Amino acid sequence: RNDAKSLDFRKNWRRRRKRLYLEAWREFRLKRRFCRMVLSDANLRLDRYRLAPKFYKLHQFMIESRAAETMQRCLRGLFGRNKAGFRRDFIFRVMQFQALYRRLAQRPPPE
Repeated sequence: RNDAKSLDFRKNWRRRRKRLYLEAWREFRLKRRFCRMVLSDANLRLDRYRLAPKFYKLHQFMIESRAAETMQRCLRGLFGRNKAGFRRDFIFRVMQFQALYRRLAQRPPPE
């Protein structure tokens, strides 16, 4: 078993997963923008029946944007967990250093 290879694979897998999340988020933003454009266009011409395909597209985009919203929540959760883990680790290290400093400060001086 090659540990270096498996470690490299895990790193690449993490990067790929983040990249996929970011691509999904970018696609969601574009679709949301297009959805807004279609909606404003439809609001201007609600009385015309020839816009029925646009309403169907709007409905599809709304369904897809709901799925993308869930992806966005997952992505934000992932970044939030990473940040929280870093902060927790940082605070733990600071507490360790403070405890060490207190122990050294309370030690009697050498005779």
